[in-house]
Amino acid sequence: MSRRLHFNWQLLIGASLLVLLVVPFNLVFGADWVVAGSFQSALPGSPCGDWDNACAATTMEDADGDGVSRLVVDGLPAGSYEYKVVELGNWGNAFPAGNVALNTDGNQVRWYFQPGDNHVADNMNQCIATVAGSFQSQLGGGDWAPDNLRTMLWQESAGSDWYSFTATLPAGTWEYKVARDEGWAESYPASNAVLNLTAESTVTFRYNCADNTVEHSTDAPPPTPEWVVAGNFQDDLPVSAACGEWNNACLETGMEDNNADGVYRFVGDNLPAAGYEYKIVEYNNWNNAYPADNVGFSADGSQMRWYFQPGENRVADNANQCIATVAGNFQSLLGGGDWSPDNLRTMLWQEAPGSDWYSFTATLPAGTYEYKVARNEAWDESYPGGNVVLDVTAETAVTIRYNCADNTVEDSINNPSGGAEHDNDIWWNDLGHDSRDTLFRTPGGAVEAGTAVTLRLRAASNDLTSAQVRVWDDRLNAQMLLNMTLAADDGTYEYWEATVPASADPTIYWYRFIAHDGTAVAYYEDDASRNGGWGQTFGDSVDNSWQLTVYDPSFQTPDWVKNGIMYQIFPERFRDGDPANDTPAGSFHYDIAGGSIVRSNGTDWNTPICDPRDENSCFQIYGQNFYGGDLQGILDKLDYLQDLGVTVIYMNPIFESPSNHKYDTTDFGVIDDNFGDLALFQTLAAEAHSRGMSLVLDGVFNHSSSDSIYFDRYNRYASDGVFNHSSSVCLQPVPQLVQLLTANGWAVCR
Repeated sequence: MSRRLHFNWQLLIGASLLVLLVVPFNLVFGADWVVAGSFQSALPGSPCGDWDNACAATTMEDADGDGVSRLVVDGLPAGSYEYKVVELGNWGNAFPAGNVALNTDGNQVRWYFQPGDNHVADNMNQCIATVAGSFQSQLGGGDWAPDNLRTMLWQESAGSDWYSFTATLPAGTWEYKVARDEGWAESYPASNAVLNLTAESTVTFRYNCADNTVEHSTDAPPPTPEWVVAGNFQDDLPVSAACGEWNNACLETGMEDNNADGVYRFVGDNLPAAGYEYKIVEYNNWNNAYPADNVGFSADGSQMRWYFQPGENRVADNANQCIATVAGNFQSLLGGGDWSPDNLRTMLWQEAPGSDWYSFTATLPAGTYEYKVARNEAWDESYPGGNVVLDVTAETAVTIRYNCADNTVEDSINNPSGGAEHDNDIWWNDLGHDSRDTLFRTPGGAVEAGTAVTLRLRAASNDLTSAQVRVWDDRLNAQMLLNMTLAADDGTYEYWEATVPASADPTIYWYRFIAHDGTAVAYYEDDASRNGGWGQTFGDSVDNSWQLTVYDPSFQTPDWVKNGIMYQIFPERFRDGDPANDTPAGSFHYDIAGGSIVRSNGTDWNTPICDPRDENSCFQIYGQNFYGGDLQGILDKLDYLQDLGVTVIYMNPIFESPSNHKYDTTDFGVIDDNFGDLALFQTLAAEAHSRGMSLVLDGVFNHSSSDSIYFDRYNRYASDGVFNHSSSVCLQPVPQLVQLLTANGWAVCR
């Protein structure tokens, strides 16, 4: 026994000596991090196998204590590899989350890792650059030291050309350059950059690896923008190439209101000539985006500028519109400086899509003023030749208009005829209706049955020749087109009104407005948010109607709903209480190849759901991805829901259906067998009621599945559905349905 032990120690000591011959002593015993990957066995001498997180030969070293660990390898054969940086012997602490792909060319490879921030870099995927200057000793280490990695610049985002480093420096005058590859062979800019700090400041240094731009900013990095220009141009615009397309959290296309004039602006240079689309989006919130439809534009390679005015939600760009402002000696009364062509408080906005006319309206106090219209936020081009004099005798709302085609300038003081008139041209910006304001809707809010409601539409004074309100009665499925009458005109606006007749029965009215000026037609409707209040003018109706609820005052709502706490459950995703009833993979799903999938092809409930938008994942697979939730899972968690204070459980459909959401019902008379059965549902209801909870079932009785006992498109049921039954049917004239039924032997009556 002692002989075997002696022999094993000999092997261990011999192996240790061999390791010491390969790597320095302090690298083995003083390091904490290892570069582990598929390249390790390809190293000269094959010192360790691949993905060895305790490999001495690929252990990183922070030789000068600058907080960055480093590994240098020579002789790695050209090829494609992957790696991670791993805490020595601990796969539970590895960075980044995904493997890093590494394509080598046979030259030296260098890896860098900064613990804490967990930055990872290598000289194949990134530029290796440091800020070297007279302040480095303030942070530790020597000044003008390009190999002092305390001031290493790290890539701002994957694929970005921008690298940055941030530090707090004391007051003083400092100089610096950006040095590449830890040496002075390549550095930028040509002369030292100067940094003057009057007080201790946080400074961010940035370097662009593509064009060698060097810049710095003091204090915090730019704040998150409120609004972003998002579109399919972002990956083609050099500054935002790393954002990809339609990125509503792209800082590089964030808009700024630098002079607080209420208009946000973004400027993009060097966008290649091509056709693109965009929207203006609240940062990281697609639910607040303008306009409703994407804006198409054609770039010609020159500078692009975008503009957005929140509240009014006006959108403009210099490819589709003229950019013009009213510059004069009254601008300071509205905010900002006088005679400032870049003061966008007085920006002129296009009156209608495609129109050459642009306008701006503001209320001015009595006085004598002068103005001109300036193009492109500068004085290079302005109209008319001399200043226009405005003689305002009393506080007045003044409208100034500019024609982008012939450079005509007119205003409502000097050119009364220049105001709105019956000229086949509707002033879009002046149309208005606020469903929450009793000036425009009387009485306001929901009304009792038997109550007539007066609706009003605002327009520019003397603009419209007629107006109508289109009302849809949801109970009768019928339309009313009510002619409006001109009720008032205050010199700035005119108001048209019509009264919606009282309904004896509860219903919902949906209404929107149609404005006419001779042959011109415009539609004023609720905006894309569909949440009431002010609306938006459209050239073609999008049927964004406002809602007017007519209710029965004697209707009694159930008491258990009032002040209740409702918990909505998507049963298929809540809890798998009975794995025996799970939907099997490959189950029938509308003749889709492969049928159903289970837990995104995983076995664990916590398997991430694959993304149906990803062409490389489960593209277009939405309803056939099953996780196994069921009624038993809800029953198991009733005590948990009770502890939360839940008094009402609202369940998405539970009837038989081929999809996970169950909105495409197969049979309304049967509970889906992947959820349970009637007896289990009755048990669930009884247990819920015993805990003081009510159940609400989502019923979708106005439609069902093509794979159902009612339609039976796929011939899967014993009784004939209407798809295969040669009979007759009476229906509303929906052309597609008529065509489908007649093609399958139906005699369709209408």
